[in-house]
Amino acid sequence: SKIATSTFGPYAFIYLHETGHLMKQRHYRLLQQEFPRTRLMREDPNCFASEGVIKTYNRRGLSSYSLISESSAEAMALYVYNKKDGDFANINNFKNECPSIYKWAKDNVYGGYEFN
Repeated sequence: SKIATSTFGPYAFIYLHETGHLMKQRHYRLLQQEFPRTRLMREDPNCFASEGVIKTYNRRGLSSYSLISESSAEAMALYVYNKKDGDFANINNFKNECPSIYKWAKDNVYGGYEFN
Protein backbone atom coordinates (compact mmCIF):
# COMPACT_ATOMS: atom_id res chain seq x y z
CA SER A 1 0.00 0.00 0.00
CA LYS A 2 1.04 3.59 -0.54
CA ILE A 3 1.96 5.33 2.70
CA ALA A 4 2.58 9.01 3.28
CA THR A 5 6.26 9.67 3.78
CA SER A 6 8.10 12.40 5.61
CA THR A 7 11.45 13.12 7.17
CA PHE A 8 10.21 10.88 10.01
CA GLY A 9 10.08 7.84 7.75
CA PRO A 10 7.44 5.95 5.79
CA TYR A 11 5.36 4.96 8.81
CA ALA A 12 4.89 8.45 10.27
CA PHE A 13 1.29 8.71 9.11
CA ILE A 14 0.40 5.29 10.52
CA TYR A 15 1.80 6.31 13.91
CA LEU A 16 -0.23 9.54 13.84
CA HIS A 17 -3.40 7.66 12.87
CA GLU A 18 -3.00 5.08 15.65
CA THR A 19 -2.21 7.86 18.13
CA GLY A 20 -5.56 9.36 17.13
CA HIS A 21 -7.26 6.19 18.39
CA LEU A 22 -5.33 6.39 21.67
CA MET A 23 -6.19 10.07 22.11
CA LYS A 24 -9.88 9.30 21.65
CA GLN A 25 -9.73 6.48 24.23
CA ARG A 26 -7.78 8.46 26.82
CA HIS A 27 -9.15 11.99 26.50
CA TYR A 28 -12.41 12.54 28.38
CA ARG A 29 -13.64 15.38 26.15
CA LEU A 30 -13.09 13.33 22.98
CA LEU A 31 -14.83 10.34 24.54
CA GLN A 32 -17.89 12.44 25.27
CA GLN A 33 -18.40 13.64 21.72
CA GLU A 34 -18.79 11.61 18.60
CA PHE A 35 -16.98 12.53 15.40
CA PRO A 36 -19.72 14.42 13.47
CA ARG A 37 -19.29 12.29 10.34
CA THR A 38 -22.74 12.90 8.83
CA ARG A 39 -22.42 16.70 9.08
CA LEU A 40 -18.82 16.67 7.83
CA MET A 41 -19.78 14.46 4.87
CA ARG A 42 -22.28 17.16 3.82
CA GLU A 43 -19.77 19.99 4.32
CA ASP A 44 -16.70 18.27 2.81
CA PRO A 45 -18.20 15.64 0.45
CA ASN A 46 -15.04 15.28 -1.65
CA CYS A 47 -13.09 14.15 1.43
CA PHE A 48 -15.09 10.95 1.97
CA ALA A 49 -15.32 7.67 0.09
CA SER A 50 -18.81 6.66 -1.02
CA GLU A 51 -19.26 4.38 2.01
CA GLY A 52 -18.58 7.21 4.45
CA VAL A 53 -14.98 6.91 5.62
CA ILE A 54 -12.39 9.62 4.98
CA LYS A 55 -11.19 8.70 1.51
CA THR A 56 -7.49 8.27 2.34
CA TYR A 57 -8.19 5.46 4.82
CA ASN A 58 -6.81 2.26 3.28
CA ARG A 59 -9.60 -0.20 4.15
CA ARG A 60 -13.18 -0.56 2.95
CA GLY A 61 -16.15 -2.62 4.13
CA LEU A 62 -16.26 -1.14 7.65
CA SER A 63 -19.01 -1.31 10.27
CA SER A 64 -20.89 1.87 11.21
CA TYR A 65 -18.79 2.20 14.39
CA SER A 66 -15.55 1.71 12.45
CA LEU A 67 -16.53 4.37 9.89
CA ILE A 68 -16.67 6.90 12.73
CA SER A 69 -13.64 5.58 14.62
CA GLU A 70 -11.37 5.35 11.57
CA SER A 71 -12.53 8.67 10.16
CA SER A 72 -11.80 10.48 13.42
CA ALA A 73 -8.33 8.90 13.72
CA GLU A 74 -7.62 9.67 10.06
CA ALA A 75 -8.72 13.29 10.60
CA MET A 76 -6.42 13.64 13.62
CA ALA A 77 -3.47 12.34 11.59
CA LEU A 78 -4.29 14.42 8.51
CA TYR A 79 -4.48 17.53 10.69
CA VAL A 80 -0.87 17.06 11.79
CA TYR A 81 0.52 15.73 8.52
CA ASN A 82 -1.73 17.71 6.10
CA LYS A 83 -1.51 15.10 3.31
CA LYS A 84 -1.70 11.41 2.53
CA ASP A 85 -1.34 9.24 -0.55
CA GLY A 86 -3.83 6.47 0.15
CA ASP A 87 -4.51 3.25 -1.72
CA PHE A 88 -7.90 4.56 -2.89
CA ALA A 89 -7.46 8.34 -2.92
CA ASN A 90 -5.11 11.17 -2.00
CA ILE A 91 -5.43 14.36 0.00
CA ASN A 92 -2.64 16.78 -0.87
CA ASN A 93 -3.60 19.72 1.34
CA PHE A 94 -5.99 18.75 4.14
CA LYS A 95 -6.50 22.30 5.39
CA ASN A 96 -7.65 23.54 1.97
CA GLU A 97 -9.36 20.43 0.60
CA CYS A 98 -11.29 19.48 3.77
CA PRO A 99 -11.82 22.74 5.67
CA SER A 100 -14.70 21.55 7.87
CA ILE A 101 -12.90 18.39 8.98
CA TYR A 102 -9.73 20.42 9.54
CA LYS A 103 -11.68 22.89 11.70
CA TRP A 104 -13.23 20.01 13.70
CA ALA A 105 -9.74 18.65 14.49
CA LYS A 106 -8.34 22.11 15.21
CA ASP A 107 -11.15 23.07 17.59
CA ASN A 108 -11.93 19.72 19.25
CA VAL A 109 -8.63 17.86 19.33
CA TYR A 110 -5.71 20.28 19.09
CA GLY A 111 -7.12 23.25 21.00
CA GLY A 112 -6.57 25.69 18.14
CA TYR A 113 -2.89 24.86 17.64
CA GLU A 114 -1.82 24.68 13.99
CA PHE A 115 1.27 22.79 12.83
CA ASN A 116 2.12 25.03 9.80
